[in-house]
Amino acid sequence: MKRKILDKGFYGIVIKDGFASNSISKLFISKQEYKQEIQNHKLISSIDINNDFTIKLLNHSQISFDDINIHKKDFKELKEFTKNKRIFQITYEYGGCGLHHIHNDIHLSKFIHLIEGVKKLQDNNLIHTDIKLDNILFNNKFILIDFGLLKYKEDFLNHIPYLTNNDIKHFPSEFKIHSSFEELNLNLFLKSINLQNSIHKKEFIQLNQYLKKELFEFHQSKQFSINLNKFDVYQLGLVLYQLILIINKEINKDIFILIRKMLEPFPHKRTEIKNDFIFDLKNII
Repeated sequence: MKRKILDKGFYGIVIKDGFASNSISKLFISKQEYKQEIQNHKLISSIDINNDFTIKLLNHSQISFDDINIHKKDFKELKEFTKNKRIFQITYEYGGCGLHHIHNDIHLSKFIHLIEGVKKLQDNNLIHTDIKLDNILFNNKFILIDFGLLKYKEDFLNHIPYLTNNDIKHFPSEFKIHSSFEELNLNLFLKSINLQNSIHKKEFIQLNQYLKKELFEFHQSKQFSINLNKFDVYQLGLVLYQLILIINKEINKDIFILIRKMLEPFPHKRTEIKNDFIFDLKNII
C-alpha cells in the first residue's frame, strides 16, 4: 500500500502508512529535530504512561527515500522536502483525525480529559506552548501531539528569542513582543472567524467585543508581566472557542464565561488549570 502525505510542517512531514494501517510516520531531515522529538516523547511517556492523552511511539530509524514507498501524487512534494538529504523516521500509533475534520456529534465533555492531561504536564513543571487545532487529534478522545516546543518552565523564557513569528502567533497576549503580533492574533482569531452560521453568534459577538476591549486596555497599560502557569490555558481557550464553532450545537451558555477567563489578555485576570477550574468545567459541559 502506497503511503500518503497527511500534513507538512516546518520541520517534518506526516505520512499515513496505508489505508488500513494503525500507524502514522513523521519524517525529518534534521537529525537534531529528530532526536529532540524522541527525547521529548520519552519525557511525555514517563508522565502519560498509559497514553491517556498522547499517542504511543512505535519505532524510529534512519531510512532512505526508496524505503518510503510514497504515492505518486505526493512524490514531488516529498522529494522537494527531503532534498536528497538523510531522512529520519518516527512511527506512532494512529491517533485519529484532525479537529478540522470532526463532526458535530462529538460531545465537549471529552475535552475535559485533554485539559486534565495538560494539567499533568503543568504538575511536572512543563508547558506544551503549541496547543492548537492542528496539534490535537480525535479518536473517541482528544489526543495532544507535536511536543517540539515542549519546555520546562524555567527554560522557556531563554528560548523566546529563538522563536519565529509563526511560533508566537498562538501565544498569550503578554508574549506578543511587538504590537504587530497582537494585531496578527486578532486578524486570525477575532476578526477572520465566520460566525454567520453559528447558533451561538450572539454569545461569540459579546465575547469578542469584551476581548477586543481588554486587548486595547492591555496595550495601553503596557503591563507585560508573565505567568507561565497561565500559558497553556490560553491556548486551550482558543481551541475550545473554535471547537464550539465547529460542533455548532446547543451548549450551556456559561461555557462562554469560562472561555473569557481562559483568554483574558491580562495574566492576573486569566484563570489557571486547577482542580476548581476543572470542577466548574465538568458542571458546565
